[in-house]
Amino acid sequence: MVIVILYSIGPEVALDCDFLDMGVVESGKFAAKGFKIINNAEVPAAFQVGKECFSNAHNFRFDLKM
Repeated sequence: MVIVILYSIGPEVALDCDFLDMGVVESGKFAAKGFKIINNAEVPAAFQVGKECFSNAHNFRFDLKM
């Protein structure tokens, strides 16, 4: 019998903040906050954001900047 133990290293992603405080946003008004997604590993990471993740896509907008 041969026992093989494997370890895998994958992307280690994190946000540059613990939370986003949007403050008080009046109905019909707009508020925006920015954050960065950071890959702390040497392994490449892919990011994808889709509208289907939100119940009402009009409530969120993403401007992706590299």
